[in-house]
Amino acid sequence: MFDYKAFLAERSDREITVAVVLRAMADHGYLGERATQVLSETTAELASEPFPGEAGMRQLYLHFNGQQLVTRFKINRETGVVTFRDSWMNDEESHVDDMDMINYWYPAYFPDGKVTDRVAAWYAVANEKLNYKA
Repeated sequence: MFDYKAFLAERSDREITVAVVLRAMADHGYLGERATQVLSETTAELASEPFPGEAGMRQLYLHFNGQQLVTRFKINRETGVVTFRDSWMNDEESHVDDMDMINYWYPAYFPDGKVTDRVAAWYAVANEKLNYKA
């Protein structure tokens, strides 16, 4: 059986942030080919930076298809859970469920450590567009 805990441990915070982009978009109805299309637009922007005041907390800005999503999240590398806090879509409070990277996200989207065809293009565009500040 593939060791997703070790796989997560080998991922950079930037790589995990790309996964968070996909999850946040999916939770707001943007999936697969549609998500890839809106991220491919020249006006689409993705940025992530540390959020001051709490160690390990990051803020993510997604601007795509005339929408703006802002969310704060924290990665627990030991448990594999990404906890989302304070999400807004177009200035209205939003909701994104916590994401279990080890037991759900990586096994579903990276079986045996390789990106699935259904999200490969979407993941690639999100990875290319992400302006990540360490």
